[in-house]
Amino acid sequence: MNRIERLSAAIFVLASGGALFTQPAAAVKKEFEVASVKAVPFSGVPRPINMRGGPGTNDPDRVTFENYSMIGLLQTAFDARFDQISGPDWLRVIAPSVDFYNISATLPPGTSKEDFHFMLRNLLVARFSLAFHIGQKETRAYRLAVGAGKPRLKSSVESVPGSDAPSSNAGLTMGADGYPAIPPGAPSGATIGNRSRRRFMHETMSAFAGVLAQQLGSPVADATGLSGQYDFELFWTARPSDGSDDGPTIDEAVRDQLGLRLESSKASEDVIVIDRIEKAPSAN
Repeated sequence: MNRIERLSAAIFVLASGGALFTQPAAAVKKEFEVASVKAVPFSGVPRPINMRGGPGTNDPDRVTFENYSMIGLLQTAFDARFDQISGPDWLRVIAPSVDFYNISATLPPGTSKEDFHFMLRNLLVARFSLAFHIGQKETRAYRLAVGAGKPRLKSSVESVPGSDAPSSNAGLTMGADGYPAIPPGAPSGATIGNRSRRRFMHETMSAFAGVLAQQLGSPVADATGLSGQYDFELFWTARPSDGSDDGPTIDEAVRDQLGLRLESSKASEDVIVIDRIEKAPSAN
């Protein structure tokens, strides 16, 4: 897992893996009311990455991206996984040049999540000369299903606390079990090194399948038949290429901690092929 993938895992980019690859004619004109885009020169020092506001949050009419890589912006704009985007090598390389961006934008009242994705995509077209087409690739796919026993999931009964996942690992510590300790009582998640923990609250299995798709880098379909909302925690270790680390992989964690299972198969899926995109944005 390279550095950008680790950063994406650390902030748990909210994408379903079912990318918004088609853009209806009505979406072409969807734009932010006001948007400021600034390039952040790479300093060699890790910076906190954060996205605040937007549809479904406490600040739905304004969104802010801080220290986002271009690949992170593209993932959000297309509601896509890291591996569903193919383009220039610089998208995945941290080099001593402009590689991060700050964006602040005002959204029209009532903007939906789908509209927001289209607005960000149109902003990238306008400010970074984005051009793309849709291709296909063969990939591994998964079905999330119930295991042999009863799922170890607690049905949600309380209101959803208002909290966001940590935007960086600053101030986080390891718990007694060797995995990140995260604040109690709210949906949250953190990654330290290759060890992750996440707390889910009022989570549907279809949404959870989307989180797993991000972590596995492959599409995941919900085949559990569970229609409720659930509260649970999950901790896992991202295995290095030599397989030397201990701790559960994410599929082992899903099986042993939740009583669910991931069934793999081969599938063909759409991917976004970036034909052109500039590093430097046009002037505000």
